[in-house]
Amino acid sequence: MAATQTAGTYFSRPVRPDLLQRAGTRLRSRLVSAGMSAADATPVARSVVSTARITREYLDGIRALLKARGPVAAGKALDGLRRSAVRLREQAEKMGPALARGRRDLGNGEDAVALMEIWYRAGSPEELTAEGRLRNALKSTLSALGPVRVSDLAHLACLWADAQRFHAALRGILRAGSPGSSGGAAFLEALGGFLPDHVVPVDLEGLPGDPGLLDGLPAMVARLGAKVGRSRTR
Repeated sequence: MAATQTAGTYFSRPVRPDLLQRAGTRLRSRLVSAGMSAADATPVARSVVSTARITREYLDGIRALLKARGPVAAGKALDGLRRSAVRLREQAEKMGPALARGRRDLGNGEDAVALMEIWYRAGSPEELTAEGRLRNALKSTLSALGPVRVSDLAHLACLWADAQRFHAALRGILRAGSPGSSGGAAFLEALGGFLPDHVVPVDLEGLPGDPGLLDGLPAMVARLGAKVGRSRTR
């Protein structure tokens, strides 16, 4: 699928809600066929579908933020993104043990070629350009309303891109002609890279001296003069 040509549009369409309603059973079957235990495949498949719904909400929130024409609308969109970020971290914690066992049982990502194929199947070399365009568009929208931290924009844009790669990987394994152990292992490795290995420690929690979205988004809302409702983040 072609890369983004204008800021804020998708370079990979997310899986449709109606397909997500049927995705859990199909995904579970593919993971079991790849060698994952049924006891672990069931909660992982459910968590994958939940993650897909949360990331759809995040992508929609980014689009709403780009359309915001004032601090009230921007604050509402940012707070919606904050709620999605909280739910993503909770989802990663929930699926963590079963996902770790599944990745171990399926080879811990030994098939690097299959991993790259399934993770970037719907992408292109222009993805980084699309992410950069989005970052610039967010800067233009938010800087007109108040101070903006460059790292906040980077985290927002990076999670936007990774959310779409996640949907590309999910679509790939759901459409695969046959389950295949390499496809199942690659998907689990992609999922592990998306949530517990990358998104949570970098984009959500942040690095030393670089707050992630869990702290950065409430601060962005506060700089717009809006109040942020309390929400559990741990």
